[in-house]
Amino acid sequence: MDSVPGNMRVSAIAVSNSLRAAIFAIWAALWATSGLAAADEEWLAQMLEQENLLTELESTRGPTDLSLIEPLQAMVMLLRERSEYERVAALQEHQLELMRINHGPEGAELIPLLKEMVLIGVEAGDREAVSDFLRQLRVVTATQGDPVALLKAIELQAYWHKTGGAGRTHKQRIESFYEAHELFDELEILLDDVFDEGDPAIVPWLYRVYMNKYHLLGLLNSERAVRAVAREELAWREGADALWAVGRATGGASASQTAGRWGGGRFIPEAQETIEKITDVMEAAGDVEAQAMATIYEADFHLLMNWASAWGKYRDARELLRRAGVAEERISLFFSHPQQIPYTRFHPTLEEAIAQQDADLSRWSPGNEDFVHVAQFTAWSESVPNLKSPISENVFWNEDPSYYEAELDININSVGFVPHVDVLAFTPKNNDVRFRLRRTAEELRFRPVMEGNRRRRVNDVHIRVLIPRGSVETAEVE
Repeated sequence: MDSVPGNMRVSAIAVSNSLRAAIFAIWAALWATSGLAAADEEWLAQMLEQENLLTELESTRGPTDLSLIEPLQAMVMLLRERSEYERVAALQEHQLELMRINHGPEGAELIPLLKEMVLIGVEAGDREAVSDFLRQLRVVTATQGDPVALLKAIELQAYWHKTGGAGRTHKQRIESFYEAHELFDELEILLDDVFDEGDPAIVPWLYRVYMNKYHLLGLLNSERAVRAVAREELAWREGADALWAVGRATGGASASQTAGRWGGGRFIPEAQETIEKITDVMEAAGDVEAQAMATIYEADFHLLMNWASAWGKYRDARELLRRAGVAEERISLFFSHPQQIPYTRFHPTLEEAIAQQDADLSRWSPGNEDFVHVAQFTAWSESVPNLKSPISENVFWNEDPSYYEAELDININSVGFVPHVDVLAFTPKNNDVRFRLRRTAEELRFRPVMEGNRRRRVNDVHIRVLIPRGSVETAEVE
């Protein structure tokens, strides 16, 4: 321990003394309560046992010895039981300092502790702390020589900024999204360094980049108040040229009626280039079925942009599936059910995509089985309710948001728009919630039912729509 800098040893001692004072304050408050419950007595006894052990270890082995981690962890768990999150945070900071002293500021041994700090930060609702712990986790991961682990750490940061770290107001959510967008820009730059040219392992990461660009387009084309803030923030970050470019539209009918008139400037061709790159990778790899699936994803993007070229691409994809040896009945099955687009994941085989369809449909079922139903739609946020909530396969913390919820009866026309919505049931019972849930369904886009080269309208389709509850208060229906 002689090699440990003196200021770090002094800091560890100071933290320990401060924690001890805080713990004694808890004891004093509890002991002052008349009729102390047996559970409280047991809890205090356990805390006292760990405090005595901590004192003994500090005395015999020094204030920076790793053996202190164990009693500190025991106290963390005990305080967590009582939701004493401020004191938990102080104990964990002490643990982190001990780990840095003994393993170095970038030691791999810090990673499990930082992940636990993220978990408890999410549990405590401390968004700022979680953002900082994820940043530290990414910094440590970057030194471990595992480029894929670094990509996962960056993606986790971005996911947090889009979801749990996004704040409650429209402004906070938009600022947080742009933090995520910048992280994805960084991730995209790293991809060519991590993967060899033509390596199919790059595809899931390219699809995450594509979905982030799609989310940006959705944000820039959302309801007027949100769109104005999003474009103002973009202009502040990237300059007036970016704002001018976004002001251009792709053509089509009224956005509020068809979701087809999207302005996006350079972001539309950037998203298109990313999704086309996936097709190129699969074609170069000689995987015809994966190339066909990538072509379907391309067609979905064209449909979202309201481009007529979508239908030709769907035909091309069907031909590629046949060339790959996929049975015609499986192809027909895949296209026989309306599908909300875009998908959240890239599926390289038709069977994986069908399995995902089945899994999504099985998550809920309307009471009347005579009706067609489509997969439950969970919105990203109140700010952009027409975009599906982001997902991440790397998330290790628990999420438990509350939702506005409705069951709706919709019609899906032959080009995938929703021209008619009936609200069957909704909660909580207030007019604003009913309006927002209805508008969300009207803005959704589907790949319509396709029978060969024919597209078919479907009426009386049931869908459940959920929007995470945020800061907007609503009045109860009389």
